[in-house]
Amino acid sequence: MKQLVFASNNAHKLSEIRRIVGSRFEILSLADIGCHDDIPETAPTLEGNALIKARWVKERYGYDCFADDTGLMVDALDGAPGVLTARFAGEHCTPADNVALLLEKLQGNPLRTARFSTVIALILNGKEYVMTGTVEGEISTEERGADGFGYDPIFIPENTGLTFAQMGPDAKNAISHRGRATEKLLAKLEELSRPQPPQPPVPPVPPTPHAKRTHPSAPVPPGGTPPAAAEPVRTENKPLLITGNLLLFFSFIYFIANFNNDGYGVATAIGLIGLLLGLKGIPGSVKQEGKPAPAVKQGLLSSIYRIEAVVAIVMACVGAIFIDGNLNELCQRFETAAIWLGVLMAISVLAVAFYFIKGRFAKKSAPAEC
Repeated sequence: MKQLVFASNNAHKLSEIRRIVGSRFEILSLADIGCHDDIPETAPTLEGNALIKARWVKERYGYDCFADDTGLMVDALDGAPGVLTARFAGEHCTPADNVALLLEKLQGNPLRTARFSTVIALILNGKEYVMTGTVEGEISTEERGADGFGYDPIFIPENTGLTFAQMGPDAKNAISHRGRATEKLLAKLEELSRPQPPQPPVPPVPPTPHAKRTHPSAPVPPGGTPPAAAEPVRTENKPLLITGNLLLFFSFIYFIANFNNDGYGVATAIGLIGLLLGLKGIPGSVKQEGKPAPAVKQGLLSSIYRIEAVVAIVMACVGAIFIDGNLNELCQRFETAAIWLGVLMAISVLAVAFYFIKGRFAKKSAPAEC
């Protein structure tokens, strides 16, 4: 017969538990394993105290075990005695002292509803389990019955009309709080001792033609499919794009206004600064698994910038070619083109200003699916 340690030396509890368990397990007491410790019960809840006792035995004596804590909650006393049920009348009180004190506190009070709760904490194979059993009832006005222990002579379970002390042990255990919690304990033990059927292997999922790549460091759950990688998202850097556009526009105006005075040098310098700033602001292609992914879609600011960048490069090339040429002739040749260039840049700046004022910047763009 399999043995199981009950973390208690309370003779009444041991007798009751052994009667409920029957021949399914051999219940050992703390004394049976050589434990005579006064285990502290300092938790504010029944569950906490039950876990304290079970962990005490497991950590100090190495046995898988279970422990319980029981409380009587009386509605007229706001749930008292609760976790202090065994010590209601003081640290060194007797069960009779507790019963007498409770009857005294409820004397003349018509509200006598109460409930008994037992919490059992089981530690088995390194895991903890908690089971609870509760029975509703009321407190009698006087002691009745000679069987049982503790508050049994004054607790009347609902729909019975008898105190626990007036019932036989088997009738009490069939409906009591401790009996219900113990049945849950036995059901859990039977469940844990039942051999588990082998799990069939999970077949691998074949890759689909358009399956998205995953990041190489993403963990793959056992038997599952790899999680989809987070798609790279790049957006325009609005401040850099606006600054680059404005510098390019200013370089074109300076180029036109000071062409006869060798203005192309300063204009080219300003334009190149704007070119570099804007280049940092536009979204470009990104890498995914070390390979280039398709370039993201461009917003309006990026599109305007790309037009101005092309013009700026052409302007720089023209200035370099004709650096030693006839500037007057060059000015006349490009006079008409410069006027149209100015109109184009003015429209660009107006568009940038409009989107800046309205706050309608380009939305984030996702890369094309690969």
